[in-house]
Amino acid sequence: RPTVCMQHGLQVSLWIACCFSLAFTAWWGGAFRSWRGLPTWPMLLLLAITLILSKSLGAWLLALLAVSVILIGRQTRTTIAAISVAAVIPAYFIMRTSGVFNGQPIVQLVSDHVSQDKGESLAFRLMNEEMLIDKALAQPIFGWGGWGRNRVLDEWGVNQTVTDGLWIITLGINGFVGLGSLYAMLLTGPVRMIRRCQPSRWRKQPEAVFAFGLSLACILHTVDSLPNAMVIPVFVVATGAITSASHSRARHCVGSNLKPLRSRPRRSSPFGSRGIVGN
Repeated sequence: RPTVCMQHGLQVSLWIACCFSLAFTAWWGGAFRSWRGLPTWPMLLLLAITLILSKSLGAWLLALLAVSVILIGRQTRTTIAAISVAAVIPAYFIMRTSGVFNGQPIVQLVSDHVSQDKGESLAFRLMNEEMLIDKALAQPIFGWGGWGRNRVLDEWGVNQTVTDGLWIITLGINGFVGLGSLYAMLLTGPVRMIRRCQPSRWRKQPEAVFAFGLSLACILHTVDSLPNAMVIPVFVVATGAITSASHSRARHCVGSNLKPLRSRPRRSSPFGSRGIVGN
């Protein structure tokens, strides 16, 4: 896999998948069908081909999930599908830490329909996850802190686990307080923005399509943090921008009856129009 300027080929695949989801949302929503008189679908096709060549099953599934969310949202004119994707993340935390879900049905599904190697890889990840969950639950509130104390060691002090997912690393180091704080920061803004940019308004408000697509891309980036710990800084910054914009009083994504803020009249300077320089 190509690594370009990132840590791993999987991170590049995640980047391409999120970019494809944003581009597909803008194109399917009708906000970016042409650019300077040229159709934009060839660029979307090029992104899709690049995504296929990245050879990452996880990135393919994320892109397929994004396409499904957009198609369902456009058909139903609601944001239920997008919000449901975000709700999967805390639901996964609850089911894994409570022992309700051990992941074996997914392992069997991957082994039967994808490949035996990928099924064994997923089973290895889940086995290490369960060991780390048991260790984390010994200090559940604030976690074990740093210096590798969240890891499972044998009697000789040798590490016995592999930490892959960002969520299990955060749970072990910072406990449920840190886990809840981190994912509340990553999900609150995009979910709020998605709720304000309903698909029923896309035709009259093309800018809402871009806001919806970027929010969905940030949610997909957060979903990928369940099995992996490869954070792309661009989407962290985008999450901050979306969170800030979701609390603004702008009407183009809110659709409320709030009036835009009026600018205050400029006061004349006591020093005249030339400021303090004088004549």
